Amino acid sequence: MLKEEWRERASAAARAISGDEPVDVIDTAQGQPENIPTAYIAPPAPARASGSTVYELPVDDTLMVAVRDAMDAARGAQPGWRALRFEQRLPFLDRLRQEMVERRGDYVPSLATLSGRPMVEMLAGEYLPVLEQLRSLSTTVPPLLAEKNVEISNPVYPDVSLRMVPQPYGVVVAAVAFGPVFGQCMNLVVDAVATGNATVVVCDEERPRVADLMEKMLERAKFPKGLVRVMTGGPRAMKSLIERRPDKFFFRGFQEQGAELAQYCALRGIDFSLGVSSKDILLVLEGADVPRAAQAAVWAAFAGGGMTGGAAERIVVHGHLYDEFRMHFMEATRTMNSHHAQLADIRNALDEHRVKELLTDAMAQGARVTHPAGENPGKWILWRPAIVEGLGANTRLAREQALAPVCTLYRAEDVVYEVRRLLGEAPAATLNVLGTPRKGEWDELLALNVATLTLNEPAVGPGAWIGGGPSGTLVNQSHCGPQHMLRLRQVVENDFGELGRVGFFPYTDDKAQALMDAMPAFFDTRPFLRAKQRFNLLFKPAARRLIERGE
Repeated sequence: MLKEEWRERASAAARAISGDEPVDVIDTAQGQPENIPTAYIAPPAPARASGSTVYELPVDDTLMVAVRDAMDAARGAQPGWRALRFEQRLPFLDRLRQEMVERRGDYVPSLATLSGRPMVEMLAGEYLPVLEQLRSLSTTVPPLLAEKNVEISNPVYPDVSLRMVPQPYGVVVAAVAFGPVFGQCMNLVVDAVATGNATVVVCDEERPRVADLMEKMLERAKFPKGLVRVMTGGPRAMKSLIERRPDKFFFRGFQEQGAELAQYCALRGIDFSLGVSSKDILLVLEGADVPRAAQAAVWAAFAGGGMTGGAAERIVVHGHLYDEFRMHFMEATRTMNSHHAQLADIRNALDEHRVKELLTDAMAQGARVTHPAGENPGKWILWRPAIVEGLGANTRLAREQALAPVCTLYRAEDVVYEVRRLLGEAPAATLNVLGTPRKGEWDELLALNVATLTLNEPAVGPGAWIGGGPSGTLVNQSHCGPQHMLRLRQVVENDFGELGRVGFFPYTDDKAQALMDAMPAFFDTRPFLRAKQRFNLLFKPAARRLIERGE
């Protein structure tokens, strides 16, 4: 009885809502198989008399429209750009270079402010390397574009000839999700455009105004419409671009996101290039100048707030120098805030909870953590460096990147063995060496598995990335051959055998001004003006010392 009563109530409710007769309910316990309907019966539509209204959720397709427009514009502009010879493309790139030189007074302070970096650091780490890349295009690109004839000695094919013809990919997507956004994006754009590709740039979504500045530069260089598009976005924007099937996808950012995008590209047959930052190493040898080495270590470890790609999170010091080095390094780190009070975390999304977990785990296993500037250095100073000593091999911090202003000091008698052990814990793209190697020691360092090895010239920034490497090679880019079992290693040495610039630390306004004033002497596109500026620089010894030595 109770069951029948509930059926009647349900039928009455359905009749009141729809205005139609309800569908008979089948009792599976008593119904026969022949009475069960086999065809799909659509539910009754709401009657107009009921007054009910169906509301659809609004769909925001702004991103999809922007992605579609960018890819369509790039597809349309690339064939005409590809048909040009390199000599015809070069004037556009020279205009970009001249734009960056002439309007440096507007661009550099704005980029430094938007990135949360000192002007000296922005100049030395991002702006000047892009200008140097533009200046060297006429030397580096033509050999890469030359066709090569290959002799075939196979008797089965006596009448066959083989040519290696370098070709642009087509439409290239350059996505940068972390680190020095301006430097990395412009590096990829310049390389892609110089070799005949169209480019869609995806900047970190937290840097919209940096993207606006880049777009303004490229517009004033008068590139063909649609050849380079700059947009901001995160994983959703990148996946939307992959759905439009570009010919090449470059990604510079976090490992987890890179792995996901790599799988996304692999399923669609898109060539994918991954560049991720790593726990790089700085090595201080026994004969190093300790005060200068400490300054270099501060630059290598904490440039960009310790958040740039290629930051030296691990510093190995010879045992004889360790105590003296530690004293100078702690003092230099402590005074960084006084030299540049607005020095702060360059990302708004620093995961402080994760950093606290890493440091807590390290201390639980016997490590010592020191904050030279204090855990709360100032009301407006967000940058809080941490130096770790006695870190165990089983800690998370030994294997994972901190992605924060955190570095670890290691004392070692056999420094090469210690570096080899650290590389076994976590890979490094760059090994910076300070001091003079003993006989045979340099050969042992060259045998280590790192992409960039520097001697007395610390390197940080876009080039110090796993997968970053030098731009372009002289070998065939096919899918087989011995060249794919080799990789180019960059070996940077100071010609005078002494420690050179150490990142222009401490940061002062006169160093930034000296670099700004000297920019036309090296990067202006007009030879006469460039020679005139260099001649004037000869009579400014103080400015030359700031530029050449950073002191």
